[in-house]
Amino acid sequence: MPRWNRCRHVGRLAACRRFFETVRPDLERIATKSGSRRARVGAIRALGAGVYATDAHRNEILATMQLALDIWTDLDLNNDAPVATAAVEIWGLVASLLSSNDLARDLRPVFVPIFMKLLDCSDLDLRCAAGENIALMVEAQTLPVTDSDDEEEEDGDEGDEASGEAYDKTHLLHELEKLSSDSSKRKHKKERKEQRGRFRAIVTTVSTGKAPSQPITVSGERYVLNSWVQMLQYQAMRFSMGSGILVQLAHNPMLQERFGLESMASLEARRSAPDAADKADFLYDMASQKKTRGKSRTQDR
Repeated sequence: MPRWNRCRHVGRLAACRRFFETVRPDLERIATKSGSRRARVGAIRALGAGVYATDAHRNEILATMQLALDIWTDLDLNNDAPVATAAVEIWGLVASLLSSNDLARDLRPVFVPIFMKLLDCSDLDLRCAAGENIALMVEAQTLPVTDSDDEEEEDGDEGDEASGEAYDKTHLLHELEKLSSDSSKRKHKKERKEQRGRFRAIVTTVSTGKAPSQPITVSGERYVLNSWVQMLQYQAMRFSMGSGILVQLAHNPMLQERFGLESMASLEARRSAPDAADKADFLYDMASQKKTRGKSRTQDR
């Protein structure tokens, strides 16, 4: 990211953080206590987007994940599926901001069994959100150690013990494969098709470690999302912005950095360069004209 863009981005980020800190208490109150299902869903998604967009600290991320867990565990999943789905989805969104070691070693043994229980829910979106969060944590096992993970790895045997599995991998894969090939007539054809497509990608990750890929085109440039981290973040942002996500990816430095669109950032820098060049040419012309006028006056004398 060019230096001037980064400075401008940091300034905007600070303003966004201040605004989010102001409205967060109200969003949490609505998300947990409102009698309106629609209001709760909106507040939950706003919380997730706020944490994502303001470069939240690790403790803020973990607190948001705990809030989401508290929300969906207190619900009747059959009657309040939209609220539960929103909570599970923002859990995945903010979890994607954590290091691979946090996901693979600390969260996976605890949360994979929790999300496995949601795979039997009657709501398609809730089942898929649970499965995708499982894939996010399993994928993290194949990623390089990041951030301060090196220090944690020095714990040696304690770290190995903490990363012990709390679920049956064979049973997990069996349940996911059932969903990826479900042909039950109790579900509508469209629902079966969507479920099979989404769970096939999840099964691939859990069985082979291979990440999904999704091509996107931004301002004529083709990019490929190639991890569950990017997929969950893109899905969440697209849900909030609709087709406007592509405009944001073309011009928003924060999103360009998150999605690894370095070439797009360079393109934006090149597009802004003519403005600077025009200004420099203007100043040069003014100086030349002044110099020429000075010479003319000297010759007249």
